Amino acid sequence: MAFTQDEIQSLHTILGQKLTQQRQELEQFFDQRLQVLRREYEQRLITTQQEYLRVLTQKLAEQQQKNREGLNQRLEMLQASLGASMGREFGLRHQQQQHAMEADIERALAAQLLAIEQLISQRFSSVQAIADPTLFYSEEMHPDFGAIEIQTEIPWQEFFDMVGKALDERIDSLSTSLEVSLKSFEREVSL
Repeated sequence: MAFTQDEIQSLHTILGQKLTQQRQELEQFFDQRLQVLRREYEQRLITTQQEYLRVLTQKLAEQQQKNREGLNQRLEMLQASLGASMGREFGLRHQQQQHAMEADIERALAAQLLAIEQLISQRFSSVQAIADPTLFYSEEMHPDFGAIEIQTEIPWQEFFDMVGKALDERIDSLSTSLEVSLKSFEREVSL
C-alpha cells in the first residue's frame, strides 16, 4: 500500500499535533507533579526545621539546667567552705578576745587583790601600832608626813558593787569592740 505525498503530509501533521498535545500533557503533568513534590518538600523542610528547633531548644534547656545545677553545687560548696572558714576565723578571734578579756580581768583582779592585801596589811599594822605605841610613832611607818594616806572602811557590799561596776564597764567596752569587729568582719566577708 502506497501513500501519497498529501496523505503522508497530513499523517505527519496529525502525528505532530498528537505528539505536541502529548508533550504538552506530559509537561503539564510533570509541572503539576513538580509543584506537588515542591510543596511536600517545603512542608517536610518546615516540619524538619521545627523538629530541629524543638530538639535544639530542649537540648539547650537541658544544658542550661545542668549548668545551673553545677553552678548551684559549686556555690553551695563555696558557701560551705566560706562558712567553715568564717566559723574558724570567728572562733579564733573569739578565743583571742576571750583570752585577752580573761587576761584583763585577771590583771584587774590581781591589782585589786594587791590593793586589798595592802589595805589589810595597813589595817593590821595600824592595829599593831595601837597595840604597841612605839610602832605607831616610828619613822619607818611615817617617814614623810606629806604622803599621809587617809584610810576609810569600805563595807564588803560597797566593795563588790565597785568591782562589779568596773567589770561591767570593761565588759561593755569589750562588747562594743566585739560588735565593731564583727561588723567589719561581715563587711570584709560580704566584699
